[in-house]
Formats: sequence, structure tokens, C-alpha cells
Amino acid sequence: MSHTDAHSGVDQIADVLPLHNDGPSSHSSTSAGSDRILYADIGAILDGRTPEPLRPTILQRTDGHALFYPGQVNLLHGDPESGKTWVCLAAVAEQLAAGNRALMIDLDHNGVVAVVGHLLKLGVDETALRSRFRYIDPDDRVTFDRVVEDMADWQPSVVVVDSLGELIPLYGASSISPDDVTRVHRRTLKPLARSGAAVIAVDHLAKGEQARGRLDPGGTLAKSRVLGGASYRVNLAKPFAPGRGGACKLVVAKDRHGGVRGHCDPVPKPVAGVLVLTDGENGSVSWQVVAPAPKAALVGAGAPGSDLERIVEEIVAAADRSGAPRNYGRDRLKEHLKDLHITASNAAWAAAAKRRKHGA
Repeated sequence: MSHTDAHSGVDQIADVLPLHNDGPSSHSSTSAGSDRILYADIGAILDGRTPEPLRPTILQRTDGHALFYPGQVNLLHGDPESGKTWVCLAAVAEQLAAGNRALMIDLDHNGVVAVVGHLLKLGVDETALRSRFRYIDPDDRVTFDRVVEDMADWQPSVVVVDSLGELIPLYGASSISPDDVTRVHRRTLKPLARSGAAVIAVDHLAKGEQARGRLDPGGTLAKSRVLGGASYRVNLAKPFAPGRGGACKLVVAKDRHGGVRGHCDPVPKPVAGVLVLTDGENGSVSWQVVAPAPKAALVGAGAPGSDLERIVEEIVAAADRSGAPRNYGRDRLKEHLKDLHITASNAAWAAAAKRRKHGA
């Protein structure tokens, strides 16, 4: 995707409505003494000249559909070491490989050495890192404001902000105050998105069992309300470890424009994709975001007269795509794939688990 493509989402949507022009039948659309357009062009809507629906273009799945919206603030939240940062780095690696620019604002102190090392493992070449990747660990709001201003000219395709838990206090604000969160969002994240970037903010889960049952991050619900893109809860599927890869699921918590849910199973908490890391030779790491198996292909798998062999193959394929460990038994395999709503007999699950473990 080119820089122009990344910014077209911002230029065309204007909060999803085309802006008013100064045609002969219009009311005044600019403020006194300025050229700023204030109002949506209702005539364009009535004339059928509305823009194309905003669609996600960043971090493509194996089926070609993507997860993050350009020109919008997107969110990842989950437990520590659940794979959130790996998802962000995969998005950065994808955009650098496409010839675009990327910025990482590392408030969570991952460290530039570790970040660059991970990107090299993910296949990013040194030339791209030298010329089209920027990293910063700002320690005050003045520095962060300078970064926001700079990005208006540099125009990256993706900006990672890790994490909101550090960003909000940086501005003397509280994560449990809706007004504070909204104020910080408008001052920092929203201007970054106006640069054309898909902003990927990282946050943590709420504390307490009842709160954790929701798909919202910790703190005030304003964190989700202010988002213009997609929000995902990241669930660990296979622990990330050197030499062993890892995997995590991205469960849709919010999708304002519907461009993600439209390519997921129609369930309340669909899995939008599974990030799978596979260790290769010489310390390299290959990655892919696997599209979940469609529910329609698996529902009814336990019905009388169904083909047991076909069912087992479907379960095995779904497990492999999701990155499920090969030593999972029947019950752990069912739990791992519960978001896919697979209906099958216990015999089919047991046979699938045995096949993955022993190859028979």
C-alpha cells in the first residue's frame, strides 16, 4: 500500500461523511475568516456521491482481509505477554516491507535494541529500518507533542503507541476519568491518525473477574468510545518463546465501520485472526495472521451419518491454523478452538487430537 493509499482513508471519510462544498445550492460551509470546511455535504449524499466505506488495510490475514484501519485509532488489549507487542511489530514489518513508513512510540520501555532485533527477526531489512522506521521513548508530554507535530509531515502508515497505561499519566490524566481519557486522545492519538496512519494503541485488561469478562480494556469505557477503528482483545494461544514461536488470537471487541466483522463468523465475539510465529533458521521468525475457519464449514460435524474422516481433517486443519500446540488432548483442543463453535462428537475430537500428536 502506498503513502497515498494510507492517507486516502482520512481524506475521504471526514467522519464517514463527505464535506460540504460551496456549490450554488449550499449554505456557507466555511467559518468566518478561514478556509476551513465545517459542514458535511448533504447534497453529495443525496446525489449518491458518498465515499467508499472505510475498510481496514493494515495487517492482512492469510485470506487477504486486514485488521487495522488507516487514518483511525485502533486498540489492542490483553494480559501481559499475551502477544500484543508481537501483533504491533508484525504490522510494522508488513508496512516496511511494502515500502511505507512506521513509527513506534515505546512508553512501555521495551527498548530500542529489543524492538530492532525483533523486526530483523521478522524479516525487515536494514535499509528499511535505517530510512523508514522511527523509534522513540518519550519521557515527557513536550516530547510527545513534538512527535505528534512531526508526524503530520513525515506521514507514516502505522504508528504504535505502547501503552495507554503510560501515555495517559504522562499528561497528568487519569485512566478512570472519561474526560481525561478523551482529552488525551484528542491531543495525541487523534492527530497521529490524521497524519494518515493506522494508530495501534496498546492497553491492558481490566482488573477483577467481572470486568475481565468484558472485552473492554482497563479503566473508563471512554477508551473504547473514542476509537474510530477496531479494537481487539488479545488472548494467548501458545506462549511466545525463543526457538518455539508462539500464537495469539485477536477477538473483535469493537469495529466501528464493520470492515472486520464482515469477514468473520456472525457471533458476538468473533476471532478476527490468529497471529502465528514460527521460528526458522539462523534466528529468523516467519509470521502470518491466519484467517479463522468459517463456521459454516464445521457446523453439524457431529450429526448422524456425517463423514468422521472429513470432520477429523477439518478439526486438525483448524487447530493447525490457530497455532494450537500439537500435544493438546481432546479437552484442551476443544477449549482452544471454542471461539470457532465447532460441533463434533467426542470421538472426532479425540481422533483429531491423536492425529496431531502422533500423526496417525
